[in-house]
Amino acid sequence: MRTLFSLAFGIFFSSAALAQSWQMPQLPQEPQPATIQPANVVRFNSGTPSTSPAFQNKQPDAMAIYEADRRRLEQEQRQEALQKQQILDEIADAFGPKTGSGYAAATLPGNPEAAAYVQAYNQLNNMLTGQQPASLKQAVFIVENAWFDNKMNYAAYDQRIRNLVEFARQKMRQDKADTGNEAKNYMLFRLLSEPLTITDPRTGKKATSTPLHYDFDDFYGREDWTKMFVTKLLNTGYGQCHSMPLLFNILAEEFGAKAYMSFGPSHCFAKYQSGSTFKNVELTNGHITTDAFVLASGYIKASALRSHIYLDTVGLQQQIAFLIGDLAAGYMRKFGSDYFVGRCIETAQKYYPNDAHAMAMKANYITDMFKQSLAQLGGMPKEQVLRIPNMKKLHDAMLASYADLDNAGYAEMHAEEYEDWLKSADEQKRKQDYELFLHYQKTHKPTLSNGAN
Repeated sequence: MRTLFSLAFGIFFSSAALAQSWQMPQLPQEPQPATIQPANVVRFNSGTPSTSPAFQNKQPDAMAIYEADRRRLEQEQRQEALQKQQILDEIADAFGPKTGSGYAAATLPGNPEAAAYVQAYNQLNNMLTGQQPASLKQAVFIVENAWFDNKMNYAAYDQRIRNLVEFARQKMRQDKADTGNEAKNYMLFRLLSEPLTITDPRTGKKATSTPLHYDFDDFYGREDWTKMFVTKLLNTGYGQCHSMPLLFNILAEEFGAKAYMSFGPSHCFAKYQSGSTFKNVELTNGHITTDAFVLASGYIKASALRSHIYLDTVGLQQQIAFLIGDLAAGYMRKFGSDYFVGRCIETAQKYYPNDAHAMAMKANYITDMFKQSLAQLGGMPKEQVLRIPNMKKLHDAMLASYADLDNAGYAEMHAEEYEDWLKSADEQKRKQDYELFLHYQKTHKPTLSNGAN
């Protein structure tokens, strides 16, 4: 069984102690801005007898003392069992059948500090359910605005997007370029990857665009979560494989072009259709590539292609579901893991079942839930824990989540290997990759299975 169950964009839970005692896969350890705390820490009675004043200064009756101690210990054991049952009832509330998938709470948290996240979840969920129009541009802003407690300026963000789209439109008009879908996507790629110059038709002044740059510093956002943000990319011109393809797809949406998201191990990129196949927009290294570039990493298994977790075309609805996972990841950075995270995972997987990031987050979430429950049960032996129905159910679900990741072909790339791989897209390498792609094309047909419509 693989042990790589961290999230591709930098969210980790440590389970070293649990892995030693329960022989479970050890999740990678990373520093956490928000530690995970049990909702209720229960301290059980010690059971140490106390001396009653009634027995002082006289010879005690040994049998009476024995009976009194026995009754007291039985009472304490009953009280301890009741306290443990209360804990298990809480687990059942969070893990009961009423939630459908069996691991998310029925209600969102009442933490006033999390109000922005609850509001954001409701807005994204409304997009998924059709209660409000789906917009990637708005969805990205909603997620990032929640991190800043709803203090961001949407008008300024919207204007930056509009300016970029207008620049691309003017460039196509002045170049008298084709206005088909592929041409629009290619123009957006050029806009973000190379300096382009246009002439303002009103003033005659020339304007030159500034290409994006890859931010090799903390590209998983482990130290600074805002490194993942599209707004940070717009403000600085530096981003990574999370923010860059999101910005590309936002611009495509505004430009009237059809583009998709796609994923590889620890990687994300944009995709658009070109005839009977697809081209990949690798803004991380400024190339138009094929799936062969991702396949050449050596991390994609045949099972991952069969399960469609990698290299698939991810449409608007699935992109918004993916962003609900982003929302949960940001929430964990601020508040730790609780039932809100479970609800986000449940919703994300409902609308995007093949989301590898949501699958990894689910495995981490259930593992952490099991760890918290074990801690509150006071070091109960494994055999006794597994005789408790709710704990057995939680334990089985945890192992099942690991199996789901393995069966789906989930994999990760270490940061150093990922950086080297991104830098490998030179001309000679792409020629070699093309040979691999030709073989790949013979055995795999393009798929639009994940909402590419």
